[in-house]
Amino acid sequence: MTKSYKLSAALILSGALASAGVAGESGAFVGVELGAGILTSTQAGSGTYEATTGGGTATTSVTASEQQGGATLGLDWGIRVGYQLYFTPTHGARVYASYGMAHVYPYSLSGESGANTVSNNTYITGQRIDINIDYLVDFIKAENASAGVYAGIFAGYAEYAENSVIKVNGNTINDPDRTSPTQFYGGVGLGLNLGIQTTLAKHHRIEFGAKIPFLGPTYRVGLNSPGLPVYQYYKYASVGASYAFVF
Repeated sequence: MTKSYKLSAALILSGALASAGVAGESGAFVGVELGAGILTSTQAGSGTYEATTGGGTATTSVTASEQQGGATLGLDWGIRVGYQLYFTPTHGARVYASYGMAHVYPYSLSGESGANTVSNNTYITGQRIDINIDYLVDFIKAENASAGVYAGIFAGYAEYAENSVIKVNGNTINDPDRTSPTQFYGGVGLGLNLGIQTTLAKHHRIEFGAKIPFLGPTYRVGLNSPGLPVYQYYKYASVGASYAFVF
């Protein structure tokens, strides 16, 4: 009986230690992100409409399409808070909320007006509030460190904002008729999380990854004609590094 009791106690103790080893990588976490934000804007439209020609004497059917776009790059930063759970020593999952903001360096158009230099400067900002679900896999496992990859999805609210400022000889003109108010475009954001990660001393998690959007705010920006609607599509992607402390 004594030997059986000792054996049972040893098994219980070893199981507890193994569970503690897994639980040491599980827990709540808070973190920060820093990298590059990529804001894209694409305008597209197509349709068929009736065009009247010859002073109204003839009507023809016209099919037209429009597509143009561009991307701007700037500083991206963010914060995150959530919980991660390892259900085996090498496989786990996490759920977290994140906030990100990208400040895109302004671009401008300038010209000469007499003795003055006039410029039109456009500033762009992107914001994102997401709920994220990632799957974690550690390929390399040591006593106090690990390394692997992660993949998941994010969904939430994405916003794209821009405003233009007129400057004369480098000085801002505070004239409502010459300075456009900030335009906000918000909507649902949906995309993919991908990256590599390492954990040091069981509590310090460092990652290099990307957020790749599939869906962003969409707006109908006007009509080239009654039958040709034009839509503006906005997306906010980011790539960079992050640090999180796991409690």
